[in-house]
Amino acid sequence: MSWQSLAACRGLDPDLFFLERSESVTEAKAVCWGCPVRRDCLSYAMAQDDSLAGIWGATTHKQRRLHRRASA
Repeated sequence: MSWQSLAACRGLDPDLFFLERSESVTEAKAVCWGCPVRRDCLSYAMAQDDSLAGIWGATTHKQRRLHRRASA
């Protein structure tokens, strides 16, 4: 069983995690913070190139990009 099948977001509306810039990410991040596989999700997102959009592992695209730069 993959980590995705255990994700708290499984079955939720994807629009919640792929928002327009002006929309709040608070609700999406709340789902992520309570997720049992949040770290797996974040690891997956960090392993992707910088084009992966949306909320993954309770982080935004911008937060992941900044973390990659700081880690480089």
